[in-house]
Amino acid sequence: MALRTTDGTTVLTAGRGPAVTVTGAPEELLLFSAGRLARVEFDGDDAAVQAVRDAPRACSPMPRVAILDDYAGLALGLADWSPVQIRSEVTVFDRHLSEAEAADALRPFDVICTVRERMRFRARSSSDCRI
Repeated sequence: MALRTTDGTTVLTAGRGPAVTVTGAPEELLLFSAGRLARVEFDGDDAAVQAVRDAPRACSPMPRVAILDDYAGLALGLADWSPVQIRSEVTVFDRHLSEAEAADALRPFDVICTVRERMRFRARSSSDCRI
């Protein structure tokens, strides 16, 4: 397998077997290498390309993004979220969460976006915050 930038520079060659070239912008190649969803193109034998697509990579989960208090259901239409959505899992909360609900519901999220200012965030200790 070879990783190649869109200007034709090969930045990595690895493995044995049928040749597969993965082409994309450097940042997309990095995302691909980390197991993230990336905008890359594959070139090579169909079976070999499928094997590269299916191969486990140093995979970290996609970041999770929470959008809070979108009671009108407009947040995703007010801006172009597509760059965020292709690289992360976006969840919209359409109702206000109490502080107790938020503590549990938001724990797995990496990014929190507030639509309204009414959500209050208080860390009881530094271990409550993931930075």
